[in-house]
Amino acid sequence: MSAAVIAVIDDDALFRAAIASLIRSYDYQTAVFSSATEFLAARPQAISCIVSDLQMPELTGLDLARSLRAPEAPPLILMTAHATPSTRQEAEAAGVCVVLEKPLDPNLLIAAIEDAITNCG
Repeated sequence: MSAAVIAVIDDDALFRAAIASLIRSYDYQTAVFSSATEFLAARPQAISCIVSDLQMPELTGLDLARSLRAPEAPPLILMTAHATPSTRQEAEAAGVCVVLEKPLDPNLLIAAIEDAITNCG
């Protein structure tokens, strides 16, 4: 099994479980969180990449990206059903590796994770 741990953050429990299951099927380990607030409070160690929903209560995925702005922060992939050009620009400015549109293409998600770990972290 890969040593890479992918954090999955989404307020939709079924979607979160499905994405985590998909990621585990590619031999990654996962750590799941129901919100950006929960993720930040847990302060998980050894996270190789974060896959997060954009629109969540309390802190959005962009808020999370802004709070993680540090050289040692893991790369961040955002998922959204409403990717606008301005959202993509804000995400890029906040240090997000890529914004993926829901519904997700499983192959694109895994490719984005692999690219983020290799080139964005």
